[in-house]
Amino acid sequence: MAYSSTNPPKLIAQTYGDSPGNVWTYSSTHTAAAAAASGFIDNGFALGMKVGDSFRNVELTTAGAFTAFADGIVSGVTASSAATVTFAATST
Repeated sequence: MAYSSTNPPKLIAQTYGDSPGNVWTYSSTHTAAAAAASGFIDNGFALGMKVGDSFRNVELTTAGAFTAFADGIVSGVTASSAATVTFAATST
């Protein structure tokens, strides 16, 4: 299941040129495991994500309180627009 397009990942730091290294953040009630699922970020290419970009998933409660975060790397982007994120660890 993909995220809601009304709350897309946000680009918070950008590199110059075509090299990877951009930093993205996504805040929602979705866990890092959900964000790492195939097809979750179904418009990564359209957003400008590149393999090697950093991705932080910030998990919130339905009331908006912080629950956990996980840092990952964009490990794949397809021409059909989907991006895949691989997470190393989760912190609370």
